[in-house]
Amino acid sequence: MRQSLADAGPADAEIRGEVAESYYEIGRLLDGMGRAAAARESLQKALTLREALSAADPMNTEMRRAVTQVYAALGESYARWAGEARAPAARRAAGWRAARAWYQRGLEVVESLRGRVGRHSKPHPTPEAFAAEIARCDRALAGY
Repeated sequence: MRQSLADAGPADAEIRGEVAESYYEIGRLLDGMGRAAAARESLQKALTLREALSAADPMNTEMRRAVTQVYAALGESYARWAGEARAPAARRAAGWRAARAWYQRGLEVVESLRGRVGRHSKPHPTPEAFAAEIARCDRALAGY
């Protein structure tokens, strides 16, 4: 329904933000169900919308922080995928590298927002949380 509304009014940033939120939540649910590929597809849709909204309004710190939520979710998805003990070593290493790359992107954005004031309706990842995840990926990659 949100997508239909967004298609009817493509200039409506609020509804596009709601569509992005739907894709984000669906992606998180799919990932929790172990459907990594479908989860990442939904998260990528959320990311595309949120990045476009952020680019259209670069002073909107809430939207920039919302982008970091998707980076964190993609990092978590790849880290979970990489942590599957039965997976081949090459796939696990690729997963840890992908997770690290998403966490790094998130860290760069949240560091650029340090000190900026904005309304924060939802909790967002902190620089420390991203740094901890990057360190976890680095520890995992050291074994490959």
